[in-house]
Amino acid sequence: MRDSLIDAVAHLVGAASAYKIYAKRHASQGKAETDALFSTRVADMDKAVLRGVAALRARVTLEQRVEELVQEHGSVRKAGDALNIDPGYMSRLRSGGKIAPTDAVLTKLGLRRVTHYERIEE
Repeated sequence: MRDSLIDAVAHLVGAASAYKIYAKRHASQGKAETDALFSTRVADMDKAVLRGVAALRARVTLEQRVEELVQEHGSVRKAGDALNIDPGYMSRLRSGGKIAPTDAVLTKLGLRRVTHYERIEE
């Protein structure tokens, strides 16, 4: 879902950018008029898109983050040693065998716990 949202945002940005370029080029008498409302909306949209993409990229599963660290350090053992986390525990986090590490371990992994709630569709 994360990749789909990033892809959708990228398409929206592309569409807005294309329209902005078109609006600047298209002129009935040689020069396009500036549309202050459109320009403001595009600027706001650009900022919102950047915030949205940053938020989506910041979201990561525990397994993904451990995998990133393993790739960065070369092995589970090296990652565990570098972070002062037992390599066996790192392996269980990586495989999904452990799903609720302490806040201290999350901090070592460069993560923080975020809880959210969703409505149950009836």
